[in-house]
Amino acid sequence: MNGHKIYDNDETTDPPRPLKDQGLEDYLLEQLTKSFEKLPDGDYYLIIRDLVADRNGRIVYYKFFGVEGEEAGSRYGDRISIFGFRDTPIDVPVRFVTAIKNRVDGLLRNTRLMKPARIDGKTVLSFCDFSPDNYMIEVRNHQVTIVNRTGEGNSC
Repeated sequence: MNGHKIYDNDETTDPPRPLKDQGLEDYLLEQLTKSFEKLPDGDYYLIIRDLVADRNGRIVYYKFFGVEGEEAGSRYGDRISIFGFRDTPIDVPVRFVTAIKNRVDGLLRNTRLMKPARIDGKTVLSFCDFSPDNYMIEVRNHQVTIVNRTGEGNSC
C-alpha cells in the first residue's frame, strides 16, 4: 500500500488485535443492529473483505461487497457466497446497502480500532483476520439476533 508491504497475520510476530475486549466484527454488527431492524424477516450477511490496519492501528482499506439475504430459516449451509448463490435469496434494497456501506465507512475508515501488528517490535501494515459474514444477522419481527456461525472467537 503506497509502496509499503501489507503483511499477513502469519508473517507478523504479533498480529493486529482490537483495542477493546469486543472483537471488531462484534463491534461493527452491534453498531449496525438498528439499521438491520428495518429489513423484512430473513437471514442476512454483511460481506467485507481485505481489511488493512496501518502502523497506528487505523483501518485504512477494505472491500465492501454488500449485504446478502435469504428467507428466514432457509439455512443455506456452512458457507456463504459473495456472488449470491442462495436457495431462497432476498433482494436487499440498493438504498439499504448504500446506507450500510456509508455507515461502515464512518465506523471503520481511518478509525483507530486496532493494536497494530508488529514484527520484532516494529509496527507494520497488515491484513486483519476479519469476517463479519461468519455471523448471521437474523431478523424476525424487526428484532435482530446476531449468530456466530463458526462457534469460534475472532482475532480482530
